[in-house]
Amino acid sequence: MDLNAMKTMNVLLIVLLGVLLVNTYVQFGVASGIQALSVAGPSNTGANTGGEIISAATTPANDSGALSFAEVAEQVIPKGVPAVYGAELGISFDDAEAALPILANLDRTIMFDEMSEENQERYGTVGTSISCKYCCGAESVAFADGKPACGCEHSFGMRGVMKYLLQEHGDEFTNEEILEETFKWRTAYFPQPTVNEILELQATATGGAVNTDVSQLPQQVGGC
Repeated sequence: MDLNAMKTMNVLLIVLLGVLLVNTYVQFGVASGIQALSVAGPSNTGANTGGEIISAATTPANDSGALSFAEVAEQVIPKGVPAVYGAELGISFDDAEAALPILANLDRTIMFDEMSEENQERYGTVGTSISCKYCCGAESVAFADGKPACGCEHSFGMRGVMKYLLQEHGDEFTNEEILEETFKWRTAYFPQPTVNEILELQATATGGAVNTDVSQLPQQVGGC
């Protein structure tokens, strides 16, 4: 089997494992399951106008055909202005630090009690489906009753994305799509641990070694 075929097979293995993990997450609330989704590529929705974060990531694929650090980072880290809502808010994945206070302020100004009953239910579903994960030990960013489950600034930002999309674009985004957008921002906030986890997932799927050369990525963007 040639190298390209091996790499293609490895990608498919990772995506398959990701689907299995997400199914586990849905059934049993395993928060880490959603992480594997990003390797399939959806987190790069939006114009590819940036890339400074991974511009120095040039580690080649290894002899097993496994995805390299650079390839995983390219697929996982979101870039550009988010479709639909990015221009409205004046935010971009390319400057996640500047976007953080804007998104966090949305959580502080869009009151859960003032949301429609339907949106409250949807917010509870999405908010309990993802955590800050790399910042603190909270199991989710919100409780089902709408109360914040974590007090770090990244959680405020993630909740702000959810609330804004529900309030302004609830008819355009499903719960899963809102969760995906929230995951993209978490990736933008924590690029190094996210890529490292994907690499570990790849190693588990392929039986290869873990390429943990993630030092070229920030551990965290913005303060907690």
